[in-house]
Amino acid sequence: MTLTEKIKLKALELGFVKVGITTADDFHDYIDKLMSRKNYEFLIDKGEKSSIIMGSKPKSVAKEAKSIISIIYSYSHIDFPEKLIDKVGRAYQARCYIPKADNINGARLHS
Repeated sequence: MTLTEKIKLKALELGFVKVGITTADDFHDYIDKLMSRKNYEFLIDKGEKSSIIMGSKPKSVAKEAKSIISIIYSYSHIDFPEKLIDKVGRAYQARCYIPKADNINGARLHS
């Protein structure tokens, strides 16, 4: 089993519903699209130091990065109070910011 397969399997075991892995190369298409949009100047007017531009150049944030791992957690299985859905974010209601009881540093323990 490759390292990529192990990472994806582990993420799924931890409860994430999707896992993606890509290179840490610059996102040139994203940068080009962003630069071509009108009314986005306020996001990119700081040039190369803009956080939105730096975010599209992963190695400007983590020089030795080789890959980026993206994981998705689904809130669809959680019942939220109907009266709160349009007032309080689902991530907050799901308390996703609090590690589960069987987690240490965000990694689920297995017996």
